[in-house]
Amino acid sequence: MLVGDISGQIWVDANANGRNDPGERSLAGWPVFIDSNGDGLQTAGEQITASDANGKYLFAGLPAGNTRVAVVVQPGFNPLAGRPRLLTLTVKDRRVVTGDFPMVTAPIVSGRVTGTIFSDLNENGVKDVGEGGISGWTVFADLNNDSLLTAGEPTAVANADGDYILGAVPTGTWSIFQMPVGGYRTTSGGALFPLQNAPNFRTVSVVAGGTATAVFGNWIPQVGTISGTVWNDANGEGVRGAGESAIAGRPVYIDLNR
Repeated sequence: MLVGDISGQIWVDANANGRNDPGERSLAGWPVFIDSNGDGLQTAGEQITASDANGKYLFAGLPAGNTRVAVVVQPGFNPLAGRPRLLTLTVKDRRVVTGDFPMVTAPIVSGRVTGTIFSDLNENGVKDVGEGGISGWTVFADLNNDSLLTAGEPTAVANADGDYILGAVPTGTWSIFQMPVGGYRTTSGGALFPLQNAPNFRTVSVVAGGTATAVFGNWIPQVGTISGTVWNDANGEGVRGAGESAIAGRPVYIDLNR
């Protein structure tokens, strides 16, 4: 039976010239496999190896003829333009056929979002001295704009200081949601009238390699009592005088949207 070998190298082609030049970094530990069925995936029964410390790999004793070899490209890299990750090579008897995989670093297409979740005691939307962080709450980037945490969306849990980091957030403008628990409501602050029921999200713009910030102040509503009397103010002076009778059955309500 006629047999031959396939060998090659995987490296970062810094100058994108297709050659492994001095000083260019070898990529070790990358899976390379014989793609017997040509589907681009490593499946059971297909030979597989990994590149060594110098980025080199070897398949020895392959039958002569056309053979497909593929590399599993790792995160953060792309094949050099015009150099596919799947090669069709012709194995020749007692020959070594070369199948190299030059790589380039992939462009950064994501950033991160950081921030703090805190107890906004004075409801001004700013974390002041003495206002502690709230831990254990979930924060997520709403990539599909449905206001719900969906599988695959970047998520984090606030630490003991209320701080969180959302990594690998795609570039663009997104709503960052917190998920309050325990009766808290979100604040946004304001000079005269703090907004105590603000939305549970902040809108941020994420740029490649950058860091956006989304801070969440929260408060627990305080319970109080309002009472009064409805009466027939006969003299119209606004003070209930002797003989002015109470009026029963009149509706009284809290106008929350005024």
